[in-house]
Amino acid sequence: MSLAKVRKQEKIEFGWWVEIITFLPPCSYYFGPFASIQEAASAHLGYLEDLKQEGAKGIRLRIKQCQPEKLTSFCDRG
Repeated sequence: MSLAKVRKQEKIEFGWWVEIITFLPPCSYYFGPFASIQEAASAHLGYLEDLKQEGAKGIRLRIKQCQPEKLTSFCDRG
């Protein structure tokens, strides 16, 4: 594999992600990857609106550079 392909893969793996955590249902969602924090910031409103329409409550959002293991995780807050 060429160095350019390795760097491109690294950029995707550790791209910018929109992380949304909801209290009800108790879930963590990741949307991405995005090439820049600006791209992620531009996209997050649509994800928030979808979750609100589905009845999600206690929504927290942050944009971060990472590689999530799962795109949706149900949390046990019992």
